[in-house]
Amino acid sequence: MLFLCFACTDSLAANLTLSWDQSPDTTTKGYIICYGTSPGIYDWQINVGNATKHEFHDLDNETTYYFAVSAYNILGKLSDYSSEISTKNS
Repeated sequence: MLFLCFACTDSLAANLTLSWDQSPDTTTKGYIICYGTSPGIYDWQINVGNATKHEFHDLDNETTYYFAVSAYNILGKLSDYSSEISTKNS
């Protein structure tokens, strides 16, 4: 199971750091961040490789974003999504 947390690093510029626990599954090769502006609907994905942290820059201050992370193994098989978190950057 993946656990997410976030921190607003600069609310004026709407920067956000998203981090999560490393998967205990030894076959995990990397992570994909899924996010969007509606709960459970992820319009965008970012493959961050084996990093467990990612910085977002210039998010819209007036928009609520919803985030989840999925791990993938060497064969490309995705895990279930982590618990979703959301934040309003204002």
